[in-house]
Amino acid sequence: MGQISEWPRSGPRIFEDSIPDESLKSLSTILQAQELKELRTVDLNPGKIAQGEIVWASIPRGETTQKLLFTALWASGGQSPKPFPTSVDPLVQWVQETIKTVNQRKLRPVKNAKPVDCGLAVR
Repeated sequence: MGQISEWPRSGPRIFEDSIPDESLKSLSTILQAQELKELRTVDLNPGKIAQGEIVWASIPRGETTQKLLFTALWASGGQSPKPFPTSVDPLVQWVQETIKTVNQRKLRPVKNAKPVDCGLAVR
């Protein structure tokens, strides 16, 4: 089970489905990229964001877990534009494509389901 959250909508919608093998292999390749493995969170307190995106990822790495939190800011509200680190881009693109696929399949949310540690966020 996974969940998709849309902001400003409150509360997750829970779906039950599987990820195709090809998509799962693609995600595995992205997560094994050395550039992503070496990435560390720089800004743990993004503050207020007038317009932008947030990436939060928790990636199991054997005995430990790599936790990432990044903000990408668009030029608005007096803020200077700031993109995600380039090593995060493939993961963001994979999430966006997976969300598009879920939306195209028009899956119905599971009623009274409780979220698990798997989720995709839609902006």
